[in-house]
Parts: sequence; C-alpha cells; structure tokens
Amino acid sequence: MGTYIMSLHDFDLPNNSFGADLWLWSVCPSPSADLEPLKEENIDFINAKEVKRSQVQTNGGWSLVKIKGTFRHNWNVENLPFDRHELQIIIEHSSKADSDFKYEVDTKESKTDKDTFEDWKITKFTVTEEKKSIKQTLETQIY
Repeated sequence: MGTYIMSLHDFDLPNNSFGADLWLWSVCPSPSADLEPLKEENIDFINAKEVKRSQVQTNGGWSLVKIKGTFRHNWNVENLPFDRHELQIIIEHSSKADSDFKYEVDTKESKTDKDTFEDWKITKFTVTEEKKSIKQTLETQIY
C-alpha cells in the first residue's frame, strides 16, 4: 500500500483537526478469491472526523482510491511560533481481521507533493505498517 499526499489544509486548532487530500493505492501480486486489492468500501480512517472517498481505478491486482478528509489532531502550540506537529492519518482495513491479510508499505513511491509543501519544512514523512493499520506520519515545521 502506498500514499501520495497532495495537500494539507484547514488547520483548525479550536476543533482539533486538519484537512488532507491524498491518493491511496494497493497492489495485490495475484488476485484471487482470497487475495484482492484495496477497495474504497474496505478502508476505515481511525482518526477521521469526515472522509469522502472515490474508487478511481482498479485493474486486476491494483487499485487507486482518492481521499479527501478531515482528521483529528491535538494541536500543542506551547512553543509557538517554533512548534512542530506530527500529523497522522491512520488507515485500517474494515472488513478483514488482521490475520487474514498483510500490508506491505510502498516506501519507495509514497511521498508528498513537493510543490504544495514548498513553504513548509517537512522534517520527516513515513508510512509504516502496524499490527492492524497503516500509519502515515508527516512531521512538519511551518514558518
């Protein structure tokens, strides 16, 4: 599974949230009755307030899903204007137990849109697999 973050927006400190637009994709080496690529209806966002998703393409063993959402985040601004924030989007498969499948993260192709974030100092971007979910972490400093 990979991700491409197109934008982060609507940073809402009073309501503890931020907006994000991203692409998610998955590749299944050999689709069968037991193995299938990710489908939009099988994606849960654990820290989401609201998510709009659309299945853009599927072709045999791969799928591409567009996501636009608002995600919860506890803003700590004690060090303003020098604060750092680790923004997370936590994704989970909604219809299968974690023992029924395995995520492998596409670390090579997962990234952020450099043009969108040119005024930011992104100190770390990771996509990691956890026991039952994929966690995307974008650590930023905004000046």
